[in-house]
Amino acid sequence: MFKVGDLIVFHSLPYHRLFRVHKKGGDSIVLHECWDEAGSRHFTEDCPYSDIRHATPEEIAAGHRIYKELN
Repeated sequence: MFKVGDLIVFHSLPYHRLFRVHKKGGDSIVLHECWDEAGSRHFTEDCPYSDIRHATPEEIAAGHRIYKELN
């Protein structure tokens, strides 16, 4: 589902920046925050990856997650 280099967003957590899949191992992936000056913020996500999804082309162009209003 996710491979190294993919851009993802956290859809159920308060992070608005894009993250890049940095490494895969077993049932885990390591994510690095894109455009982080220090380059040190990272997260490890485990299957079933319920908090993340692939970034849309619009989000990639904007450089952050796009919030959609629910009506």
